[in-house]
Amino acid sequence: MFCPKCGRKMSADARFCPSCGQTMNEPRSGVPRPPVPGSEKKSPEFRAHKSADDGMFRTKYEGKLPRETNYGKYISVLLAALAGVIIVGIGFYFFAPNIFQEKAPERLENPGTLTDEMIEHPEDFIDRNDDTQKARPEAVKSAQKEIRQLLETYLNAETHSNYTKIYTMMTGALHRWLENYYPGRGVRDTTSYSDARRTPEFEPLAKDYSIDKIAVTGGGRAVADVTISGELNSDSVKYAYKIIFVKTDGVWQVDGIPAGLAPGGPVVKSKRDDFDGDGEKETLLFYGDILHRSLRWEVVKKNGKQIYVFELPACGADGDSPEAIAASEAALASVANTQADIRGMGDAELAVFRQTFPQLADSVELRQALITARPGFIMNDGCGGEGYFVFYIKGRFMEVAAPPPLMEEPATEEPLAAESKKAKPARKTR
Repeated sequence: MFCPKCGRKMSADARFCPSCGQTMNEPRSGVPRPPVPGSEKKSPEFRAHKSADDGMFRTKYEGKLPRETNYGKYISVLLAALAGVIIVGIGFYFFAPNIFQEKAPERLENPGTLTDEMIEHPEDFIDRNDDTQKARPEAVKSAQKEIRQLLETYLNAETHSNYTKIYTMMTGALHRWLENYYPGRGVRDTTSYSDARRTPEFEPLAKDYSIDKIAVTGGGRAVADVTISGELNSDSVKYAYKIIFVKTDGVWQVDGIPAGLAPGGPVVKSKRDDFDGDGEKETLLFYGDILHRSLRWEVVKKNGKQIYVFELPACGADGDSPEAIAASEAALASVANTQADIRGMGDAELAVFRQTFPQLADSVELRQALITARPGFIMNDGCGGEGYFVFYIKGRFMEVAAPPPLMEEPATEEPLAAESKKAKPARKTR
């Protein structure tokens, strides 16, 4: 039979409609009645009915079911949004450097016109025309920030006379040069260095300072221009320093402190040549340290990496008398005027190398250097001697006694000797 109220089919002996709960107290004709109009539009509500079979209450519901929250739909939307963010982030990571790429600095097309500027500030021009220089601007800025922090520490130690701190910030190479800076003081450690620095005749007692410029290259080398005001022998003085930093094993250290009276500062000159035979020119830098009466040579690669450094005391720098100081300053000026004495490997240089390093007498590389006239350079202290010839071989620079200057050939000579020289021309060293 069918429910007279909702029209649902049910068993003949049912007393209640299992769908709407209608009591079956009317004749059971078996003909379904149409549902009462509007019954499906009633407001949803729960009704309890007594069951005739088991005496238990059953809950019935009329109308539409309550709407359930569709959490799955929200989760899907959230995951889709997250995936979109990830995709956009990946795209930004790979393509943003091209979109926001900084404009490359203008290249200097004619390096020959830089001579005067390089004499004043050679560290600024080491890699200006280097196509292989790949240092990222962010890395350079980070290095500049790190150098500035170290420089502030160094200069604060100067103004507070904390010379132990300063000594620990220096490289081992600079520790060796310090003995030349303070003659007769036997500088060997922090104690002897502190004692030497407290003597007012050697270096100004710093009262104030200013950081004028920091130049960082991609090869772990930086130069800071600093002006220090203080007292020297009871006089107020102002010195301009070029504080040289190098990075070794991931740590920046002070490697040089050439200085001179401000605003000129130390004498700085440079020249370029291929000293190591790799087909690329390196920069030979010379610093005339007027304050410490010292002479410093560096060879720096195109990317700014320091591959050689050496210092010599200027002639007379071991004396404290006015005459000795004047002599050392004159020697320094003399070397500064002729410091870029670059020589190609010739017979005289070859003979000196074979005598100094007998194990290299039959070196193929030495013979090749002679054939190609690979360049070296001269270091001297200004005392009038030949000094040292510095030459790159076997993976490093070596110093030997510089050969004497090439003698001028006689203006006239015997015809037989002339014919002999025409058949086998003599090799000139320079």
